Amino acid sequence: MPEEVPSLEIRDEPPLPDEAVVVRAGVMARASVQAAAEVNYVDFGFYGVSVFSIVGKGASEIWTSTEKLAPPRYKKVRTSTAKAIREAGFQLLPTWEETHFDIVLDDPPDESTWDALDRIFGPATESPR
Repeated sequence: MPEEVPSLEIRDEPPLPDEAVVVRAGVMARASVQAAAEVNYVDFGFYGVSVFSIVGKGASEIWTSTEKLAPPRYKKVRTSTAKAIREAGFQLLPTWEETHFDIVLDDPPDESTWDALDRIFGPATESPR
């Protein structure tokens, strides 16, 4: 019997401020990000990539205080800002728990989508600021 997928929870809240730091777990290898976006599409009907943000907090604090991100689960993260994500044409959808967001991608994503997503995040680091 297939595993049942929960329905998507979308929080009703104002958009993240431009300066909000956004953290993505891992190094964002393209194949891994594509696979995650495709699973999101199958489960919830849109191509999306999970990220985390806490208004007023820096990347290091977001990383270490978010159970789904914190070491040793992920040894590296990549960071961006809400402004950079929106300026690249993506939407940040507040989903699940308070710190979780999905970056909504083109339907379907193409090479330019993946390139843009990669460009808006800084390099993978073990010591984000």
